Amino acid sequence: NSLPYSSTLNDIWYENMNGKVIAVGSVAPTPMMYSTNGGTTWSTDPGLTIPVTLYGIKMINSNTGYVSGSSNRIFKTTNGGSSWDSVSTAIGTSTTLYCPDFINENTGWVSGSSGRIFKTTDGGGNWSLLTTGVTSTLYRIDMVDANTGWFIGSSETTRKTTDGGTTWTAQTPNYTSTIN
Repeated sequence: NSLPYSSTLNDIWYENMNGKVIAVGSVAPTPMMYSTNGGTTWSTDPGLTIPVTLYGIKMINSNTGYVSGSSNRIFKTTNGGSSWDSVSTAIGTSTTLYCPDFINENTGWVSGSSGRIFKTTDGGGNWSLLTTGVTSTLYRIDMVDANTGWFIGSSETTRKTTDGGTTWTAQTPNYTSTIN
């Protein structure tokens, strides 16, 4: 199938129940494309007003989800992706945000450049910077519950938390390169 997209795609979400797919990527022509039939056909929304490259998507359920990207930007949907609202991160420094991960509608994390991870406990209303102990780019975070999770990044960076991100313990990976 020919995709209505000529740029880089960075992440994808698929809902098994109804064949809905959302993919995110570079700004041109739009940073998001949709399918409602499991990827048989795709469309973009030319009216989408997200002016940054998107790197990650996390849908909590069929209606609520988050995308993250360049320039400290996080967007939230509460209507299954029909519209996306900017979420204030109040980060204060230029951070590329690569991977959002939520365990419920209120509690979530997002990993980013310069060793930064931010956490919210109020559905994205407020975000706190966590201390990770690293300065490398953190491409992925995966939290299995409110306490336990891992992040991975450049320079063989892998760490685990068992307290929701307050502290992170180095893990010894069996690789010698960057994992995206």
